[in-house]
Amino acid sequence: MVGFVIASHGVFCEGLKSSTEMIGGTIAQCAAVALQPGEDPDAYGERLKKAIEDTDSGDGVLVLNDLRGGTPFNRSLMLSREQHIIIVVGANLPMLLTLTLGRNEESTLDDLAAMAESEAKESIGTIRYNKG
Repeated sequence: MVGFVIASHGVFCEGLKSSTEMIGGTIAQCAAVALQPGEDPDAYGERLKKAIEDTDSGDGVLVLNDLRGGTPFNRSLMLSREQHIIIVVGANLPMLLTLTLGRNEESTLDDLAAMAESEAKESIGTIRYNKG
């Protein structure tokens, strides 16, 4: 089964994992790797690498990042050269919930990456109240 690693600045990733589990139950093969304030990027990269290795059962790992360009993303990108991963940027609750509930033994890394991107686009919107 494809694993999940959520990588973010601060505890956002831990909260995202916790909130998803509150709604959808325990997430198998999933780790949250929070970049701590002042943490050395190399040390963070090593923790991220270990999480990827720990969640990969042979089918690869989908790495969900909070944003493009920061240390979690940059370290994920570096690891993509040596690890069987796909990186998705813009992690959010609807995305992780959809992935968690939609993943099964037959799911491929590419299928789940497409599912994450589609859900991200569908879940964002603006609702205006009309006082009419």
